[in-house]
Amino acid sequence: MTSQDAFFAAVFEVSPVAIAIADERGHYVDVNPAYCAMFGYRRDELLGQSFRLILRPEDRHLEPLILQMALDNDQQAPNEWQVLARSGAVLTVRSSFRTLVSPEGDFRIVTALADVSALYQTIDRLRDSEHRLQLLNANLEHLVAERTAELATSNRELTDAVTKLEASRAHIEHLALHDPLTGLPNRTQLRHVLDEVLALPGQAFAVLFIDLDGFKPINDTHGHDAGDLTLIAIAHRLRETLPAECFVGRLGGDEFVAVLPQADAGTARAIGERLIQAVAEPIVMDDNGRECGLGASIGVALGPQHGRNRRALLTAADRAMYAAKRAGKGRVVIAGEDATASAA
Repeated sequence: MTSQDAFFAAVFEVSPVAIAIADERGHYVDVNPAYCAMFGYRRDELLGQSFRLILRPEDRHLEPLILQMALDNDQQAPNEWQVLARSGAVLTVRSSFRTLVSPEGDFRIVTALADVSALYQTIDRLRDSEHRLQLLNANLEHLVAERTAELATSNRELTDAVTKLEASRAHIEHLALHDPLTGLPNRTQLRHVLDEVLALPGQAFAVLFIDLDGFKPINDTHGHDAGDLTLIAIAHRLRETLPAECFVGRLGGDEFVAVLPQADAGTARAIGERLIQAVAEPIVMDDNGRECGLGASIGVALGPQHGRNRRALLTAADRAMYAAKRAGKGRVVIAGEDATASAA
């Protein structure tokens, strides 16, 4: 160990700030004594555990998103959280993090935490004091007025802090269920929607697997920024073309999925053909008026005819989409039918 390494190791050990180092999976690699003291665990109890250990039960579904924000060094991420100590006490902490890459190529997420629970407890006590001060003798009106003014400021600060915490949580939950590029629902929300539709007894519906034709050349020729703008435009067209009661989400890349409630094969085909026409409209690439053209191939699975769970339905729709590709693209193919007879 070099003298510099020894210096930083000593700082890590004696720092009053709670510091944890985790790998790319969010598992603890090292923690300092202040971190152990904050949460009530010994170091050997934490090493190898996931940081999920300190999340409240109602926040644990956000674990993948929090980890991704840390790996991305997202400085717009919320910096105040409520976490759980071993005793069951809920702590309000302010955090800062930085993701580093070791000489061996390993990701290391360094997180520093400061416990601000006492600050909020003090503000709560000040709020309780306001009522008592209002009951003092009229001779203390001047003192009451001054104290009330101070407490009003504290109340505003507390309200602002709570509002920011709630806004941060709502923002994180939105990110967990939506594609950050197009704003469409993501794969996670698609699973929820399919499960809800499948749970309705006797519900007939259709799942459309939409794959863009000709998207890769746009990325290759015009660059990824142009590709992103194209995907945003296509997402808007899909949303505008589908009836209001229908769901559309992005799986990733140039793949989208729509769910049509109370739809039979004829309805699904008609809506699919309208989507193909909407996608085919030229897209203006820049201020010089350059245009690009795309197509779409769509596979349809009918529920519950082609599957009684989401995996089976998505697989059937995906296979039908590839059948549309093989048959010449730009068409709607329903699972199990002759693709060559389905030109859009």
